[in-house]
Amino acid sequence: MKGMDVCQKVIRLGRFRKTLTGLLGAAVVIGASIAARHYWGPESASADSPPVRQASATGPAAGEIKPAGLAKYPNIVAVINGQKLTRDELSRMCLVHFGEKVLEAYINKHLIALECKRRGIRVTAKEVDDEIDDNAKQFGFSREQFLELIERERGISAAEYAKDIIWPTLALRKLAVGRLQVSEAEVRTAYETEFGEARRVQMIQMKDRQLAARVHKAALTDPRPDHFGRLALKHSTDPNSAAANGWIQPIHRHVGVPEIQQVVFKMRPGEISPVIHVKKSDLWVILRLHEFVQRSDVKTLKDVRPALIEAIRKRKMRTIAGEIFKEFQKDKVVENMLNDPEKQRQFPGIVARLNGYPIKTSELASECLERHGEEVLAGEINRVLLEQALAAKNLTVSKEEIWREVYRAAEAMGFETKEGKVDVKRWVQHVTTEQDISVEIYERDAVWPSAVLKKLVQHRIKVSEQDMQRGFTANYGERVRCRVIVVKDHRRALRMFELARKDLSIKNFARLAKEYSDDPGGRENGGLIPPIQRFGGRPYLEEQAFKLRSGELSPIIQLGNQFVLIRCEGRTVPIEVNFEEVRDLLAKDIFEKKIRREMAKEFNLIKDQSYVENYLTGEIHKPKTAKKTEQSVARRR
Repeated sequence: MKGMDVCQKVIRLGRFRKTLTGLLGAAVVIGASIAARHYWGPESASADSPPVRQASATGPAAGEIKPAGLAKYPNIVAVINGQKLTRDELSRMCLVHFGEKVLEAYINKHLIALECKRRGIRVTAKEVDDEIDDNAKQFGFSREQFLELIERERGISAAEYAKDIIWPTLALRKLAVGRLQVSEAEVRTAYETEFGEARRVQMIQMKDRQLAARVHKAALTDPRPDHFGRLALKHSTDPNSAAANGWIQPIHRHVGVPEIQQVVFKMRPGEISPVIHVKKSDLWVILRLHEFVQRSDVKTLKDVRPALIEAIRKRKMRTIAGEIFKEFQKDKVVENMLNDPEKQRQFPGIVARLNGYPIKTSELASECLERHGEEVLAGEINRVLLEQALAAKNLTVSKEEIWREVYRAAEAMGFETKEGKVDVKRWVQHVTTEQDISVEIYERDAVWPSAVLKKLVQHRIKVSEQDMQRGFTANYGERVRCRVIVVKDHRRALRMFELARKDLSIKNFARLAKEYSDDPGGRENGGLIPPIQRFGGRPYLEEQAFKLRSGELSPIIQLGNQFVLIRCEGRTVPIEVNFEEVRDLLAKDIFEKKIRREMAKEFNLIKDQSYVENYLTGEIHKPKTAKKTEQSVARRR
């Protein structure tokens, strides 16, 4: 049972955006204002040193694309409720959060440039432009649309994309000529993965071999999906599939865990696998094969051969790039001083040396600021807002409260020792390794904000007896098994309704979902979704679902800008459990969900009441009350 994620509007730092929200549930990830004085030395130590940056055709895009540096940015980058943030503070924060990664990319780029120069290889500006055009065409966009999409979705400017992604790619491709051959066997394997038949399965994952044997015996007594789903819900250590009654994404050939691959493609629908030992993670897995899944848009090998070859080459390029680096690093001397305090004292103001040429701290900070300035500033604005809210109520967050948030996250994600205790140490190691961040940044950017918001709202939270009863029904009561079709247009929804009503069979509905549903998971799984529970947070959808009997079709259900059609496939059997036995667990879970919702409301309120001027984006946010007053005056005029 997961707490509600309240961080979607708070998260700004790109490296957390995709995964930390799921891992932490409610960890509010924002940029941190971190002192970095030991990285920040005097400029005079290397002011006259030769620059490392290449300005010829062997450098990025023939030297046409250069970082604008600190001068591009105003001295004051933002004002938050009257509190100023300076350019120097922002550049230091960018350096702390992204310095190590940017330095690695910065050095690698120049190593590539040096090797290209040694071999007489040139990457011209035209080649860079042509590659961008080709990439845009692959996705069906014009060059302008493609670059706008990259900037909007990935936060990468056109200049950054050209010099930091396209130029190194082209240079490495030229350096790797002769190593990117693709065999016929590789093409056929890729075709089977992409267009071959997949397997739709339920999974139970366990850490104990003896328990797995007992669960396997129980699964064999009743191979129906409902029974297997109840076993998954009760015993599986994978929270995502357990919450979905064991259902996971379809398994494709040649990808994933080898031990599972060897078994699942020999199984028949309805069959239960033996207990499978996954050696790498020391887990025990049981599968139930539900059906074979075939893509509706299968193309011939001849039609997709060029695209498959290009995809294989790109995949190989990642491996070959590492080999090339090792080869031409042999005669290059790279000294990384960024995280070495002793060398920082010896060489103040220098973060690295490449063949003796220094890379200055200010040069790296400039690169970090150019690449990540806007997102780090957005995060820091959020952090300052929370600091101000905390100060306004004369509250502070202690180390103990921060530790409790880390403990909560570890517990929520199921990190336990062999003795069954919450394994905080392993969780911290996992999350920092997964995100490639330091413990300090994890605490400042993920844990501290969550602890602050909890402190601001925890006195408001009450768990009533009605909450408990609803929670019990939601978690242990019957659920509606169904398939859905999700579309974004009402006319299409009407068309789907007519086509489904003419033939109410599962086969027809699954076909319609695969061909027309706008939900990618629905297309993949023939519209099959985890059973719908009561009190799960979607009252209107739940109301309509629980009105249906097996084989019946729902009316068109509008949820926001989406239209949903449900085909009922029956009900699950309620889980037999005594209410008093799970009372404490329910109370804890309900409290977490309620406090996460309240934290989200509090943060939105803090932002709504703030006056923020962001000089990097040109945006000005005024308090909502001020906006209403302005609108009222304008109407009177």
